[in-house]
Amino acid sequence: MTQRNPPPAATSSLNRSALLRVGLIGGLVLAIAMAAQRIAVDPESASLGLVLVMGGLSIVGYFAARESGAQTRRQAAGAGAVGGLFAGVLVGLAFVAMSLLLSFQPGEFEVLQAQFQSGLTPLQQAQMKELGWDARELVRLSLTLAVSCCGIGLPATGALLGAFGGANAGAPNRSGRR
Repeated sequence: MTQRNPPPAATSSLNRSALLRVGLIGGLVLAIAMAAQRIAVDPESASLGLVLVMGGLSIVGYFAARESGAQTRRQAAGAGAVGGLFAGVLVGLAFVAMSLLLSFQPGEFEVLQAQFQSGLTPLQQAQMKELGWDARELVRLSLTLAVSCCGIGLPATGALLGAFGGANAGAPNRSGRR
């Protein structure tokens, strides 16, 4: 009887050190951008920083696929996902670290509460009063959820956007019908 070997994984023939290098370097750059985004005071700058980080994750995936030597679109998407995952972990760590660092600043919670209150319409404020919701508790809940979810969400988002970027890098090398 002949024994069949399972097919190799999508990233087995790729240059793994290139994946790690691109993911770590891109992740460090994006972690700095995320830290700057967390320090931003106005919502426009914070939104711009978030868009830059999300776009950067797909660019990390693109370069991870190119540097790893992926030959097919599927390999490129896998390489991009791995590179984006590494970058996403670093971005998530930067987000959590900056959130915790900022939460210990004196008066920071009051600033967040004032920003939250200023973003509400009079109708929303009346509805909150009617339901008995306190803005202070909602700000605490949103901070808790942001710190908890971004530790998981940013690496997953990095892998997804990295796969998209990697697939774009592998598009000219795709095989199949034309």
